Amino acid sequence: MNDATQTRSNSKLYTRTLTFTDVTIGTDKRGLPYANFKADTLVKSGPKAGETINIFGQAFGSAYEALKSEIVVGNTAKVLGFQDQRKADEENGISGIRSFVVRGVPKAKEEVEQAAA
Repeated sequence: MNDATQTRSNSKLYTRTLTFTDVTIGTDKRGLPYANFKADTLVKSGPKAGETINIFGQAFGSAYEALKSEIVVGNTAKVLGFQDQRKADEENGISGIRSFVVRGVPKAKEEVEQAAA
């Protein structure tokens, strides 16, 4: 994971349907693959409900591995993740940006019910 990215264990997880519009695949300092992407998504609630917006997102580690065949320009995928605010690091040329960090694929309703039983 990028040093400039903070993951918050108490962040609320959201399910989003993303249509990828721009994808960059790279490797971090340890040689692990990740994806940075822009994607269109439909806003479900709030003042922009019903609007399609373009968001910036990232997938690292096991989330990237689970979705790497799906993270392709033009593809649509349903993902689970959280909103994050990346800290600015002016010294390294990194600006602060709000991003959607993918944690994986949402479980089917049946899997959730079985796990709760």
